Amino acid sequence: MILEELTGDRLIEMRKSLLKIAVDAKLWEKYFINPTTKERWIEDYPQSELQGGGPPRLRKVERFPDEIEEELKADAELGN
Repeated sequence: MILEELTGDRLIEMRKSLLKIAVDAKLWEKYFINPTTKERWIEDYPQSELQGGGPPRLRKVERFPDEIEEELKADAELGN
């Protein structure tokens, strides 16, 4: 679930307080965490039809995609 979405100057300011923890080059996504609040953020380029994917977007999410995938695997193993 996306909790907040930032672009432009707000994205630039927020990114200053974030720690990059991973990059998915295939999906053009960067994964960040706020070291103080532990909030999770994903930066992506949603306008793939534009040169370089267009301007970046920063989204605050409840969980990263790999965390969701791990939870689904665990549920499947438990038969849930």
